[in-house]
Amino acid sequence: MIGRLRDKGVFKPTLKDLFMLGLAAVAIVAGFWLINSAGFIYVRLVILGGLSGLPAARITQALVLRRWELTSGKKVEYDGLWSIKAQPWPDPRSV
Repeated sequence: MIGRLRDKGVFKPTLKDLFMLGLAAVAIVAGFWLINSAGFIYVRLVILGGLSGLPAARITQALVLRRWELTSGKKVEYDGLWSIKAQPWPDPRSV
């Protein structure tokens, strides 16, 4: 492309112009690589944080429900997938 422009006399690049063109190309490629690799690192960190948050949430729920059972004297039972109901503890003398 530059050769055709030079042959027509439209553009006669100097050494400085070619150097700046090369420097701009290197800067664009380096910037793309930096943004792309930073994105992959960020996505990995977000996935790792989310996956480590799931067991932490379940453990917290178990601790909160256990404390509530001890303070209220009622037992927590899971009724299906999403609902929780409280039942009184069975009397050990009746078993």
